[in-house]
Amino acid sequence: MKSNKGIAMTSLIIYILGLIIVAGIIGSFSTYFYNRANLMIEKNTSEEQYSKVLSYLTKDINSNNITSVSTAENEEEDFLIIEFADGTEHQYINKNGCIYYIKVGNSDNKKIALCKDVKNEEKVFEYADETIKINLLLNDRSFSNTFKVDI
Repeated sequence: MKSNKGIAMTSLIIYILGLIIVAGIIGSFSTYFYNRANLMIEKNTSEEQYSKVLSYLTKDINSNNITSVSTAENEEEDFLIIEFADGTEHQYINKNGCIYYIKVGNSDNKKIALCKDVKNEEKVFEYADETIKINLLLNDRSFSNTFKVDI
C-alpha cells in the first residue's frame, strides 16, 4: 500500500478558490470604507468651512501690528485686504464660489482654499468705521459676524 503524503489536485483547487473568495470579501469591505472616508473628507459641513474662515480672520484681526484694512471688488471677485507693519499682506478673496486666503509677503506667498460652495449674491466682506463685517451663504446656510479692528 502506498502512502499518500501531499496535497491532491482537488484539495489544491479548493484552497485556491477559498483564498480568492476571502481576498474578494476583504477587498470589497476595504474599498467601501475607503470610499466612505473620502466622501466624508470632501463633504465638510457648512459650520466647519465657516469655522476655518473665522480662525484665519480672527488670528489676523487680533494681531497688534495691523496698519490698514481695505475691501475691493470687481465683477468676479470680492476682496478683504489686511496689511501689517512688517510689510506682509493677507488677502481674503471670494472668487467663483470659493474663499481663498493669500499671504503675500517677504519672499513667501501662500494660497489656501478656506471654503467652497459660497453662494452670496452680494458682497461677502465689508469694511467701514474700523469694523469688518462678513456675510456668507454656505450650502443654503447663512452666517454673519462683525469684528472691531484696532488700527
